Formats: sequence, structure tokens, C-alpha cells
Amino acid sequence: PGHVKGTGTIRLAENGPRTTTLFYEGDVQVGGMIAAVGPRLIEGGAKLLVGQGLKALAQRVEQQA
Repeated sequence: PGHVKGTGTIRLAENGPRTTTLFYEGDVQVGGMIAAVGPRLIEGGAKLLVGQGLKALAQRVEQQA
């Protein structure tokens, strides 16, 4: 048992007629037994999930272009 609570923000900024920059940030709080796996493992998992999400978003944007 344990808990994970998080919040995040995504902001888009137009850089030109066909260029947009995506900024993101987040905060996660982990507690209970799940926190025992260690910050490095949790951070690695979070980076993997963010990377997968951004890759999927990029593929969708390319399909729409």
C-alpha cells in the first residue's frame, strides 16, 4: 500500500507560423511502501512515462501536419 499524488502544468508557446514549443512541469508526492523503492527508481519511471507521452504526442502532431 501507498499513495502517489501529482499535479502538472503544460504550456504552449507559439514561435512562428508552424512552430510551437511545449513546456511542462510537474510535482509528485509518493508515500507509504511504494516510496521504499527509492527516488531514483521513481524518477526513472516518471521520465520514461513522460517520454512515451511526448513521443505519442509528436506522432499525432506529425499525422495532422
